[in-house]
Amino acid sequence: MKKKILIVEDMQAVRNVVANALNEYEIVTASYGLEALKILDESPSSIDLILSDYNMPNMSGMKLLTKIREHTNADIANIPFIMLTTESDIKKKKKAKDAGLTDWIEKPYDYKVFKGKIRHALSKSEK
Repeated sequence: MKKKILIVEDMQAVRNVVANALNEYEIVTASYGLEALKILDESPSSIDLILSDYNMPNMSGMKLLTKIREHTNADIANIPFIMLTTESDIKKKKKAKDAGLTDWIEKPYDYKVFKGKIRHALSKSEK
């Protein structure tokens, strides 16, 4: 069975590029944080990895990470979470790591590194 990745990104073109790059996985997409939380609540044990943009309107990737890590359902709270971002602020990166971030990938992506980090995070999420 293919691993399922939730991509949370407000820009449709970026969602499409990331989804196409990860075509060996089952992909679910959300254009904002609340939509992602709804997807997770509807099928909490089916998502193996979350890839989220950091800078999004209404709910940042950091706020989404915090809400997921505080979730009462352990299947949701423990999903590996990778931030995809143009953000390079070391303090923000440390804060995200302290909040339970699995990894941080800066845009533009080196796809070999990108895919390696995805595989590594998925190997940690074996259910």
